[in-house]
Amino acid sequence: MEETVVQPSVFVVDGQTTIPFRRLAPKKGKQSCSAAQLSLGLLLLLLLAGMAVQGWFLLQLHSRVGKMISPQPVNHSHLQNKPAAHLIGTNFSVVNPVLWETHLGMAFLKDFSYHNGALVVRHSGYYYIYSRVHVANMNRSKESLAIQHGLYQRTPRYPEELELLFNQHSLCGRTASSPPWLDSSSLGGVVYLEAGDEVVVRLKGAQVRLRDGARSYFGAFML
Repeated sequence: MEETVVQPSVFVVDGQTTIPFRRLAPKKGKQSCSAAQLSLGLLLLLLLAGMAVQGWFLLQLHSRVGKMISPQPVNHSHLQNKPAAHLIGTNFSVVNPVLWETHLGMAFLKDFSYHNGALVVRHSGYYYIYSRVHVANMNRSKESLAIQHGLYQRTPRYPEELELLFNQHSLCGRTASSPPWLDSSSLGGVVYLEAGDEVVVRLKGAQVRLRDGARSYFGAFML
């Protein structure tokens, strides 16, 4: 006689089965992957932000360096308003002080006066004064074998001339029988002059002076 196998019945009430179901939890591997992607994204954003900041600083540096290198216009208006004078050589004689040309060629006077070889100061201040003489000597006496070239100040505060700049140039190797010679002497320096002071040039030892405004001149300008 065969045995009968009884199958259990499954009942569904209101759309639910009597068999309990267990929900599956999300896998941990997916969470780790999402966190890694987020960290990588943040690193990329930080890298891009750093590159942007660095580029901005480089642009600013390039702009500032360009301004420093580019030539700036020089304003000479303050120099044009200051006293200045430039006198050129003329037919010199042995008379001291040396006489100068005040209007021909490159010669000019601006806020200076000229009187018998002297530059007369109108405004007190610091001045750069200068003189250069290109001389010749046809006299073969022993006395003519050296040049004494000086700039002197006349002022009502002192009874005698004040020596400002001086140069003595000896012509080594020359004798009284040497042929005529050519030579030059230059002076320049900063001095303080007051209104009414005068500056003159004195020469000794050169009996004949050349007329040459490019090589013999005398001048001053306020600093």
